[in-house]
This record gives sequence, C-alpha cells and structure tokens, in this order.
Amino acid sequence: MRLIIFIVLCNTFLISNGQDYFLSKKELRSDYKKYISITTKKHAGVYRYNTKKYFKNFTDSIRETITDSMSVYGFYKILSLTNAKLGCGHSSIELPDIWLKNEIFPPISLYSCQEKYYIWHDLTTDRLDIENKEVLAINKIPIDTIITEIEKYIQADGFIQISKKRYSEKLFPIYFAKYYARNKENTITLKDENENEHSITLQSQKFISLSETSQARYPISSNKIYASNEDDYFYLKINSFFIDTIEFKNKIDSIFQIIEKDKPQNLVLDLRGNTGGKIVNEYYLLSYLIEDEIETHIKREYKINSRKFKEYTSIPRVITPTNTFQFKKTYFIMDGSSFSASGEFLSIAKFHQIGLLVGEETGAANEGCNTGNYLVTLKKSGLKFNTPNFKHTFEKASSEKGRGLTPDYPVYFTKADIVNNVDVALNLIRKLILRNKNK
Repeated sequence: MRLIIFIVLCNTFLISNGQDYFLSKKELRSDYKKYISITTKKHAGVYRYNTKKYFKNFTDSIRETITDSMSVYGFYKILSLTNAKLGCGHSSIELPDIWLKNEIFPPISLYSCQEKYYIWHDLTTDRLDIENKEVLAINKIPIDTIITEIEKYIQADGFIQISKKRYSEKLFPIYFAKYYARNKENTITLKDENENEHSITLQSQKFISLSETSQARYPISSNKIYASNEDDYFYLKINSFFIDTIEFKNKIDSIFQIIEKDKPQNLVLDLRGNTGGKIVNEYYLLSYLIEDEIETHIKREYKINSRKFKEYTSIPRVITPTNTFQFKKTYFIMDGSSFSASGEFLSIAKFHQIGLLVGEETGAANEGCNTGNYLVTLKKSGLKFNTPNFKHTFEKASSEKGRGLTPDYPVYFTKADIVNNVDVALNLIRKLILRNKNK
C-alpha cells in the first residue's frame, strides 16, 4: 500500500511540474471510464449533436485504442478528441496549471486568408523580419496538415469550423504544443512577397517570455467597452459581457446618455472577439435597442441543482425597453470568436430584426449552448475536465443545426487588408450607411 501511495504521489509531482509520465492500460481505462460516466450523467447537452447510441459507439471505439501504457500527454489528446465530439464549446479538458508555466512553445501566431497561412505576431526574442510572410510548412509538414490535425482536438459549438480556425491561429503556440508536437525548436518554411522560399529555425520559449513579448509589441487595451461618436454613426465596441453588473450598467447608461443628447442616426455595435459573459449584461444592452417588450425565446434547463440554478432560472424571458431614443439603423459586427452570451445576444437581435449582421459566422451555435461548471480531476492522470450542467436553447433558431449565426453581409479580407489594418466590416457598413443616406 505504501508503495502504491508513493507511486501516485510521484506521478502527481511529475505532472504538476510540467513533466510527462506514463500510465498503465488499466489506469488509463479507469480514468477514461470515469470521464465518460460523469459526462453522460452531468453534461446538460451531451446528446445535443450526437445520439446516445452514436456517442456510446464512438467512446467505446476510442476506449479500445487504449491497448498499452501511454503518456499523460497522449491520454490528454484522447480525452480532447472525445470532448471535441460533444460539439460543446464550454466543455474543456485541461492539463495542470503548472504545465503552461513549464512547457515551451513556438514563438509565432498565425492568420489565414484566401486559403493561405501567414505569420501574424512575431514573438521571437530578437524580432525577426517574418511578420506577414506566408507559412508553407513546419518541420517539412505542410501547415494546412498541421492546422487540420490541431483542429480535431479543439472544442467548439456544434459543427462550427470557423471558431476552431480562429483559436488555432491566434493561440497557435499553445495548441501546437498541446496537440501536435513539443519541440525545443521548429524549422519554418516561409515564402516572401517575391515568391522566394526560405527556412528559419525558431527556438521554442516559455509561456511567460511569450506573454511579456506579446504585451510589449502588441499591447491590448484593458477597456472592455469602447465608444466613439463618428460622423454618420455611433460606434460601440463590447469586448466582453463578463463585467461586474453594476459597472456594466453604469457604463452603458453613461454611453446612452451621450447618444440621447447627440442623437446619431446609426449605431454600429461591434461584438468581434466577445466570447460571452453574464446574461444579465447581455439583456441590459438589448433593452437599449428595442422600442417594445420582446420575448427572448430562450429555454434554460439544468442537470445539477446549484446556486447557479436560481441565477439562470430567474432570468426573465421578456426584455423591456430602457432607451427612449431609437436609431434609424443598427449594424452588428460579429466573427468566429463571438461566442456564448454574445452569440445569444445576436440570435435574439436577428430574430427580432433589431439590426443587420455584418462579418462572419459566429462561434456560438444559433440554437444555443451549454454553460456551468462541474469540475472534476481524474485521479490517475491528474487531468481536469469541466462538464457544463446548464443547457440554453434558442427556440427560434434560423440557421442549420450545429452552425453559427450567419451574417446578412458576409465579409472577406485579404492579406493586404491585414497588413494595412483595413477594417473590412466597418468599411462595408460605412458604404451601407452612405447608400441609405443618399436614397
């Protein structure tokens, strides 16, 4: 017994210090069985996109691939693959927190357009001349092959690929190490604007180094709400609904006091990159955009009774107007990172024809999502997973099941747009406003 306890403690110490270790077939299958048992019992939306029979057959087939001992990182990929099959962007499999501190990552992030990949942020220590260069391969493996492999393990609502793509690009260093390869260095094959190919070897770096470099070179504003009064429209950017409710309401109230005074004809509400937050904040913002009461048509169900139950079930299904001033036109900008509460916000807005949608498909499924936290740590591997226990269903979904909300005006950008910081969506809205103005 003492020997068993000693081995378990050693394994826990190793994974908590960011090192890999191996588990036996019996230990792996035990953890996998527990993960499946809890997921099928506690996950509120476990069968939203899979039949019970299909999911059982899938997990049984995955379980049968565990035929020998395996590293924790290998097992992590198996759990992530299973988790991705749920079609739930709120479900997650996590390595211990210390892993992020001790692991090393390739110092680049990516963006894609017109079926090509380019270096977005150069996070190397010496800052090389590689930004906006086309990436052809990493370690002689085509970049699209690598991205396709990584996306297999990323959780997303339904069958929405755009959200997987956006995360695999922006968080490329982390996902590359998590799901593809953990290398001390990687050789990147690039193509420049003159179609010349060359390779460069980049040393992987600790997360703290990448974070410091990123903040120094590409600082991100801490403002979660930004507003400006332009010539023909009022621009409002909501980066998150995950803000203290009193603070959020006070900020929105002060912004709409300015709007009430200046009376702009058009509103541009930008929800790109807004991954959600508090439903009460989402509804409060909606209350400023409507003339009459509206029905949300959101059905909320739960698997586990908790303090969150009252919070969710007490949310009213009717939103009453707050604002007395109404815009002539409202435009919403969205993208593959518009998720959770921001996706719900946009679904309600579209159904009630509050405004026009511009951008790309949302990362939130139009028919709703699953939320809540039921956190479990698997005993043998030390891996953690979150099982959402609340199911939110939008009863008036307009898109194909498992897909995000589709824009009224889709936008596509080129490499030149990225290089020159051209906001394609906002430019399109300016044209629409001008067209309406000249009618």
